Amino acid sequence: MIGKNFVVNIIMIMCNIFNQIYKNIIGIFRFLRGYIVSLSFRNAIYNGNFASCLCNGLVQKIDNFEKNFMLEVNDCNKYVLYGNEPVIVEKISYQNPDMIIFSGTTADGGAVQIIQHISQLNLLLIATPRRNNEEQSRKIGFL
Repeated sequence: MIGKNFVVNIIMIMCNIFNQIYKNIIGIFRFLRGYIVSLSFRNAIYNGNFASCLCNGLVQKIDNFEKNFMLEVNDCNKYVLYGNEPVIVEKISYQNPDMIIFSGTTADGGAVQIIQHISQLNLLLIATPRRNNEEQSRKIGFL
């Protein structure tokens, strides 16, 4: 006859083994995920298209931000600060390997184009109540 303690000990040992296997598998997946992401950035830098990769990331972040709000009720505004002057962004483009270009207007309606190095990138996203409910929300344009 096998005692209860023996069975409990075997079950505990098996649980510990499965737990270690699980941790190792999770560790391998985390490593591979980080490696794949770093490979895409390495390829972007090597191929000289890092600005386009960054611009695509901005598009995804803006789309995700806009999806979180009901566009019938809110406007999602995009601002770039140039000095103390906020610029309302209407279009984002890029010039590889390292320039992002924001086109838009100032608060007083003047046309602006800001050419910014990717290392100095800042973009402010704000959801505000719509002033005129009859106007449709204006989506930002990308090149």
